[in-house]
Amino acid sequence: TTGLAVFSTNQQFLLASDAEIMNPDTANLRSISTYNYNKDVPPLNMGTTIGFIDDSGKYSRFNEMANIQREGEPTVIEQSKLVPTLLPKDIDLLTNSRENSLVLYGKTNSDTVYGYKYFNAAEKREQAAWFKMKLNNPIKYHFIIDDDYYFLDTDNFLQKISLMQQDTD
Repeated sequence: TTGLAVFSTNQQFLLASDAEIMNPDTANLRSISTYNYNKDVPPLNMGTTIGFIDDSGKYSRFNEMANIQREGEPTVIEQSKLVPTLLPKDIDLLTNSRENSLVLYGKTNSDTVYGYKYFNAAEKREQAAWFKMKLNNPIKYHFIIDDDYYFLDTDNFLQKISLMQQDTD
């Protein structure tokens, strides 16, 4: 019930109201941080945090925003800092699975998908890892539903990769 995080290309805001009912008279838009943001890739809801892409430099960066409150600034961590040259510029495909603690990044017409796998215990990030996988054909789009990763390649063939081992695997 804190409010709604609003993103612009170089600043983030919190839309909130102190009144019981939000209307034009009670709405308040307050700046909470000033990070670059790729407006072509929507932010991700990662459960208790928000992930977003910044492609203002030579390589893309993945930032994660936590502790968004009405008073004070949120905590923003560049999760891709450990792998500063891994994510190419102009990433335009982003999907995640909160249940599997996984974020996948791609670029239209590229055959490489990048991944960020993380593990939280209580409210602490215990472990995180980056990886990349090379597909047979370049992708046009990708998404995750339940425990399956789907991608549409440039031959318009929809493929599925299970994120969790099944009894039939």
